[in-house]
Formats: sequence, structure tokens, C-alpha cells
Amino acid sequence: MRQTDIPNEHHFARHLSAGQIVPSDDGIQVVTPDAFRKRANEDGVSGAWLEYYTGTTECCAAAVVREWKAAGRTVRPSHKLALAMAGKIKEVGIRHGRPLRVRHEPDGPASSYAQVRGILDTEAQLLEALAREAVISLIPCA
Repeated sequence: MRQTDIPNEHHFARHLSAGQIVPSDDGIQVVTPDAFRKRANEDGVSGAWLEYYTGTTECCAAAVVREWKAAGRTVRPSHKLALAMAGKIKEVGIRHGRPLRVRHEPDGPASSYAQVRGILDTEAQLLEALAREAVISLIPCA
């Protein structure tokens, strides 16, 4: 499959562990900046293109989680999917002087695989802004 840009109005879904989610001062769960930090072996921040699947947000999220489990990824009940609008990710990047790309990069059985490219782990303010501004919802993986 060929690689494409994810449309601005579509969602990038990031798999988060319980440690990447904390309560805010008003008790709402929020994402830590570490959620947008690349893993050592990655070229970008990995996730999934939610609208690769069709249906409601919840149905698409369940399909992504099934795909990840089938690929051997550990997905625990305490984990969540952080949903961020592709356009908002790009907008935050521009404000911080980093042109970010949100790409659908299917990889074998991981048909919905996507990456945010252009993030440097040394850019703490960008990571914080992405966590605070780009994530619009958290969906349980269970």
C-alpha cells in the first residue's frame, strides 16, 4: 500500500499506557508530554489512522485495538487511545516552528498504521503543546 497524508479532519490514534495519563487539577484525565515522544527505534511517533476503518468512533477504535492485538502488541485494560485531529497536530507544529506530517504508512498486517513525522524529542514545549492541545479525547482500550 502506498503512503499518504491523513486528512486534517481525521484522527491520529496513539496507544497510551496508564503512566502517560494523569489527572488534572480538576480531576479530568489528561495526556503527559511523553505521549508524543518517539520510541528509540522509531522515525516518528507511531499510532493509527482511525478513519482507515468505517463506522462510529468507538467501532473504529475497537478495530484499531484488534489490529494491534493481532500484531502482538500488549494492550491492557488500563491503556487508552488518545485521539488527536491531524490538522491540529500540524497547526501546533507550525506554531512551534516544526512542520509536522501525519502520514498513513501501512505496514504489513498493520493496515491502519500511521506516524507523526518531524517531532524531535528535545522539543519539550512542542511535546507539551501536542499533549495539551491536539488530543481531543481518550478512549479505553478494553
